[in-house]
Amino acid sequence: MTVGYLLELMAGKVAALKGIAEDASAFAGTELGTLEDNLRKLGFRYDGKEVMYNGVTGQKMPIKIYVGNMYYLKLVRMVKNLLHARASGKIALLTRQPIEGRARGGGLRLGEMEQQALVAHGASLLLKERYDSDKVVVHICERCGNIATDDKIRDRQLCPMCQSNLVEPIEVSYAFKLLLEELQGMHLLTKFELKNKYDQ
Repeated sequence: MTVGYLLELMAGKVAALKGIAEDASAFAGTELGTLEDNLRKLGFRYDGKEVMYNGVTGQKMPIKIYVGNMYYLKLVRMVKNLLHARASGKIALLTRQPIEGRARGGGLRLGEMEQQALVAHGASLLLKERYDSDKVVVHICERCGNIATDDKIRDRQLCPMCQSNLVEPIEVSYAFKLLLEELQGMHLLTKFELKNKYDQ
């Protein structure tokens, strides 16, 4: 890309001086030797460099500078078109996380670098809030550490492994719950070891 850009500058210079169209493709366009010969015939240096003068002092610059004509299109990226904010909105069915994309009204991604900036500022509550967009309550058996079933109809929680009703609710991200379910699908049992967060 960089070499193609330099060739394009030289081809643009020749095209502007001769009033013709030049093919400035990097690998299939007009050869460099042909462009150099054309510049020589037009009375310019073969390598596209020019003698330049300082616009403030009028002194001649000690080095020659590569100059050429370049056709380009202005990229219309205005701030007013790129503004995006969201409080709450649509979420993906599978992961329960905000959908992506400004056009779809998606959430703003808080990446690794943004996370580290918040860690450096010590904003632990903000971090917890930002990374809990898919928070879900999972019931864990106190006796064996397995995930208990939450029976909404009978209004009870029961461990399917040891039939104990000593269960504790914990908050995890829905993505983590999905991971646990995938592991269970592969016949891998995950157990939790619960402890009181106030215990030392």
